[in-house]
Amino acid sequence: FIMLVTFSSCNNSKKIDYKYAENTKLLACDFPNGDLLKEAVYSFENDIINAYDDKYKNLAKGYSTFINFKVRNNVKIKDIASAHSLNIAKALKEDTSLWITKDGKTALNSSHPLIDCIANNIKDKDIKATFNALLATNSLKQNLILPLLSTSARVMQADGNLKSYVAFELYYSCLLYTSDAADDMQCVD
Repeated sequence: FIMLVTFSSCNNSKKIDYKYAENTKLLACDFPNGDLLKEAVYSFENDIINAYDDKYKNLAKGYSTFINFKVRNNVKIKDIASAHSLNIAKALKEDTSLWITKDGKTALNSSHPLIDCIANNIKDKDIKATFNALLATNSLKQNLILPLLSTSARVMQADGNLKSYVAFELYYSCLLYTSDAADDMQCVD
């Protein structure tokens, strides 16, 4: 009986408390870990609102500030990440097919079905065309996509697929390191 209690306590500590389960679905596609993916994006949004517009809770301002700080390589991910987002990052890290690591940097795996879903369902035709052109030429890198996103905060706010890309590529790829107490700079492309 004591062993059963011990093991069930360990399992419960690894579970994610889904705070955003009732929120709107974001991705156009279904994934086995879709609830975790949705939770990750909403937790990211909560983190950037709290970090960049805690007074008015303006999501567009949160996105705009986050992207502009990323452009200038001036985001301290570990300073804005909530404990909830760190737990989510640990859970996302378990899906090794979602991530690639090259030269010590982690990024979304461009061959993962999540990227295909995002690429096919971005709402803004100009962003979609650029995103898909970069993807087709194996050039979907942060330093190439960030300038496009820096003027698109309102578009991101209304596009669940695009905001998912921003959350996973620009935030959670960094939290995979931060959750292991490593330097934020490793996640910069």
